Amino acid sequence: MSLRSNPPGGSIFQRDRSLAWGLAGLIFFGGLLLTLGVAKVISGFYQHQLEQRFAAVAGERASTMQARFDAHVADLDGVRRFFTNADQVTRGEFAGYVDGLPQRAFSYAWLPRVTATQRGAFERRVRASGIADFQLRELAAGNALQVAGARAEYFPVLFIESTQMRGDDVLGLDVASIPQRGEILQRAERSKAMAVSGELRFVAASARQTVGLMLAAPVFAVAGPAAGESLRGFLVAAFSLEQLLHEQERAEDPLHLSLELRDSSGLPGQALRYRSTYPPAQSALQLNRELRLADRRYALSIRPTEAFMRANSVPLPALLLAAGVLLSLLLALLTYNLASQRQRAQQLVREQTAVLRQRETELARVNGQLRGLLDAVTQVAIIATDCEGLIRTFNVGAERMLGYRAEELIGLHTPTLIHVPEEMEARARLLSERLGRPVSGFEVFVAETQGSGYVEQEWTYVRRDGSRLPVNLIVTTVRDEHGQRVGYLGIAIDITEARLSRQALEARDRLLEKLTANVPGAIYQYQLRADGSSLFPYASAGLRNVYEVEPEAVRLDASPIFERIHPEDLESVRRSILKSAERLQPWREDYRVLLPRQGLRWLRGEASPERLEDGGTLWHGYLSDITGPKLVEQELRALSITDSLTGIYNRRYFQERLEAEIARARRNPHSGLAVVMLDIDHFKQVNDRFGHDAGDQVLKSVCRRIHQRLRTIDVFCRLGGEEFIVLAPTSSEEQAASLARALWEILRNEPMEGVGLVTASFGVTAWRTGESAATMLSRVDAAVYQAKQAGRDRIQIAD
Repeated sequence: MSLRSNPPGGSIFQRDRSLAWGLAGLIFFGGLLLTLGVAKVISGFYQHQLEQRFAAVAGERASTMQARFDAHVADLDGVRRFFTNADQVTRGEFAGYVDGLPQRAFSYAWLPRVTATQRGAFERRVRASGIADFQLRELAAGNALQVAGARAEYFPVLFIESTQMRGDDVLGLDVASIPQRGEILQRAERSKAMAVSGELRFVAASARQTVGLMLAAPVFAVAGPAAGESLRGFLVAAFSLEQLLHEQERAEDPLHLSLELRDSSGLPGQALRYRSTYPPAQSALQLNRELRLADRRYALSIRPTEAFMRANSVPLPALLLAAGVLLSLLLALLTYNLASQRQRAQQLVREQTAVLRQRETELARVNGQLRGLLDAVTQVAIIATDCEGLIRTFNVGAERMLGYRAEELIGLHTPTLIHVPEEMEARARLLSERLGRPVSGFEVFVAETQGSGYVEQEWTYVRRDGSRLPVNLIVTTVRDEHGQRVGYLGIAIDITEARLSRQALEARDRLLEKLTANVPGAIYQYQLRADGSSLFPYASAGLRNVYEVEPEAVRLDASPIFERIHPEDLESVRRSILKSAERLQPWREDYRVLLPRQGLRWLRGEASPERLEDGGTLWHGYLSDITGPKLVEQELRALSITDSLTGIYNRRYFQERLEAEIARARRNPHSGLAVVMLDIDHFKQVNDRFGHDAGDQVLKSVCRRIHQRLRTIDVFCRLGGEEFIVLAPTSSEEQAASLARALWEILRNEPMEGVGLVTASFGVTAWRTGESAATMLSRVDAAVYQAKQAGRDRIQIAD
């Protein structure tokens, strides 16, 4: 009988192999469970970020829409105040004011209240103003216009300014006769406040502009709605849905939002309902907000689109799970390989341990030399590590900053303990993409030191109590005397105050940009240096509209601004700036600019100066476009000194010029000054026989004939009725008499069409030294009276 036994080495090999397989399987399943847990946590984090992002952009979109609604209401209210503060508004004034509005509607119109008893006089008055075929009209079948029927009151279109249609086509249309429009006017009159319609259809140049809303504002005879007021009429503004909402739809595109807007006020009229062209995604995210426009309420619903979900979703959990499975598998295989080669691994560990101990000794020597210096620095955290990242130095400043004791960390932990994991992961992804290889763990802090030897970046430390601290961290490679890398040194400085200050400044800048973006005009700082050069250290975005210049173009040199100023106003603007700088008094100036796109515009500048340490001056000010008010002012001035029938100057202007010319004559008695007064003979008979229209034509024809004979410096005025006067500066009494004879012959040489020969009685006089304007006019008026008494159609020299 023979005995056979297994060799001891084979049994140990089998046992080690089974242990290796078991350890590899345990690591694989453990890593898989850990990866699943991490993926779930990160997925929840990104879901929360997605909800916050949607809430922010949707809330901002809703606020922007409400702000635009409010802006349109404010524009129409401004036009209403313009009408309330003026006794009478002309077509030109209405157009000038509307053209100056910052946001234009589809159209603006003025609907005066006309009662049945006022209808005839109203139509004649409008026709006399230049609209020959004006009459009150209403809509007939097929949207044709016909003469309006008899009603107690009318609200016709008198003024209209439209960007999409000809306003002349609807002049005289009684808006109250249209059922849907009339209901809006009645609602505005009852509430004495603005009222808005349901969905309406307009006649427009573009098919997309045909659907919209109408906003009506009642105008009363006194300011503010109160009992007993008299309704003057309505101001209405029409807005297309293209205007109100399509620009919002264009704004939604980069944000990937889906909007739905519907009328929830329950008021009469077809309810507005609007939906974006972008369909919503299948998501629980939704923002509901109520918007207001005048007396109507609208329910706004905002939901994300598929594009939004794709743009704001991160497939990190799935990638992490795949990477975790792969990593667990690789670790399991590596563990099996290591366990199956235990002897070789133990030898490698012993060799590596010896190397590490040697490096630890070298690093300890270096740390010993630096320890005294590092512990003396108590306001800065200094943390040194070996090449593997284990902490070897943790100074007193680090203990105070982070709350850990040095013995709790040295040799036991790496700096990853005191860092926010999310920041490390984000930084690892960036480095991996940049370096083209995986970067993780402690290498995140030192990967970029390989080239320059150091790296500086902001990080967030996590203190022992869990609170967080922003720091500026500089990581430097530490080398021995042979140039070999032996570790890393990190120096961290608390930047809490600096970060708060920076965030406050950024918040202030954002607020300033938002405020200035909605201000009509430009806010600026203007600096005049001691050497005479100038610049704009700050200018809001409004500078693009006011000067048609980019704010960045004048940040170092203000020359582009002064090149826009009208040549006739440039010198006065420069003088006023220098005067303000010299006296440190507020600067205010109205001046003209010539812009490439807008042409001639009027600007008003206002600023407060302060002296700078270098001798220069800095102004803080505001620029506004006052073209509209300036044009209105010029037009009102022209109306106040002009006779509305004949177009020549009126009595008021004559009195002003006569006083000025007498003052000039007093300074220079030899210069001469005379007047020629004339009164048309038997003018009442012309009105009685041929009518007042013929009489008006006679007055106009007399003015045309006389005006052709006068000099440029002569002033021709209508004193009233059929009485006229010519102010002739630098003229003697003989010269004025010659002028009177020439005017007398002009009238007698050619009969008036449809009336016949028209004559006039003339009076002539010259100013006498020491004489007042009233005395001079009294004498020439007496001369005209003498000519009348002597048989008319003659010239009389004043006594």
